[in-house]
Amino acid sequence: MKYSCKFCDFHWEGTAGTFDAVRIHEKTHEKNQNNLDE
Repeated sequence: MKYSCKFCDFHWEGTAGTFDAVRIHEKTHEKNQNNLDE
């Protein structure tokens, strides 16, 4: 499996078992987006 972030240069390649790294990375963008909205 492969993943490339649409917001930055983060990319991941691995198995479904290591996909948590992608979820953790996406949460950093959610936090940043929430801070921009305030």
